[in-house]
Amino acid sequence: PRLPIKNGKGVFSFRMPERLTSWKITGYAITPDVKRGVMSFEAVTKKDLMVRVEMPRFFREKDSGQIKAIVSNETDSELSGDLLLSVERNGDKASTEFGLTEADLLKSFSVKPRSVFTGTWEISAPSGVAVYDIKAVARAGEKSDAEQKVLPILPSRQRLIKTSFVSLDGNAKKTLEIEELKKEDATRENENMTLQIDPQLALTVINSMPLLIRYPHECTEQLVNRY
Repeated sequence: PRLPIKNGKGVFSFRMPERLTSWKITGYAITPDVKRGVMSFEAVTKKDLMVRVEMPRFFREKDSGQIKAIVSNETDSELSGDLLLSVERNGDKASTEFGLTEADLLKSFSVKPRSVFTGTWEISAPSGVAVYDIKAVARAGEKSDAEQKVLPILPSRQRLIKTSFVSLDGNAKKTLEIEELKKEDATRENENMTLQIDPQLALTVINSMPLLIRYPHECTEQLVNRY
């Protein structure tokens, strides 16, 4: 804005955007006889009560670790309230998958002026690859703040795939066996078994032959296909 200066002061009002950051503000003063002055300072946008979630970028299956929520009091008086942790997967509550009960999620806090409070939750990452939403909400009277982050759970074990197949004809009966699984291994965890039935390739070829033989449009490609 272009401000008129009166008694050495120029005033204007504005609304800060919802962004917690710092701003560099610079002003220039120019008089009718081309005298000039420059001023510059930094302003910070912040909330009286702020909370941020601190945790690793990811956990691996069955990892043990911590999720922290840091509550900051930027006022000149002490603030007391509640800090709530939320763990969800695909919109459903999933705190129990991390070994947390409903009672574990809520913590009370009291923060002195210009100080911080750290809420800590000891967790154990679940088995299975998934992505969770971790959210912390802090409330103190009419003041509140929240932050949500994404926590991926990555595999901690190597996945091995073993297959076995048999050919069946008519009413034949055979047993499928996977020799590698017969070996004792206390560390192995069997996750999934799939049975698939496929018709013989030759049968597919035979079933397609009538179309090749009776194909109504003669061409070189069709003649080659017959062979």
